[in-house]
Formats: sequence, C-alpha cells, structure tokens
Amino acid sequence: MIKTIEQLEHWEATIAALPSQERKVFESLGEGLSVSEVAYSLGIAETTTRTYVERIRQRLHCRVPIWVVAVSYKLARWYLIEFQEGEIRRERRTQGRAQT
Repeated sequence: MIKTIEQLEHWEATIAALPSQERKVFESLGEGLSVSEVAYSLGIAETTTRTYVERIRQRLHCRVPIWVVAVSYKLARWYLIEFQEGEIRRERRTQGRAQT
C-alpha cells in the first residue's frame, strides 16, 4: 500500500490537517485499539467514531476502512523509526565529542 516516502509525507500532511478529534481517532487506531475501544477511550459514541474513520478514509483516499488502520500503523512505525534513528545519531555525535 505505501510505496514511497513522498506518499508517507503526503499522508502526514493530510493527518496534520485533520480536526483534533479525528486525529485522536486516527492515532488511537494506530495504537491498535478497535473502533469500540477508541469510542470508549475518547468518550464518544461508536457511530461517531465510525463516522470519523469514514471521513479519514475519504481524505486519505483509502478504498476500505481497514486501510485507515494500516496507514495509521505505518505512520506510527515510521515516526518510531525516525525517532530511534535520530536518537542513535544524537548519541553517536555525543560520544564522538566526548572522545575528542
């Protein structure tokens, strides 16, 4: 489904433009929560949560709602990898300065 970094960046921009409640739903799905668990954790109705998922699906141009979950998970992993790589680079720079 995700083919390029450009596609990830496009989705990142789309997610950044989501209203806060829809973004919370998207992030919760990426954490592995079900629609009913997301609704409960955010204190909203399950039908409202499903409506948000449908809106997100349309904005991301996903054919089926489960792709929203896949995109959320992929973006979460991408951020985690970027964060970890940034930490590793920062740690290496710090170690390099300490040795000199």
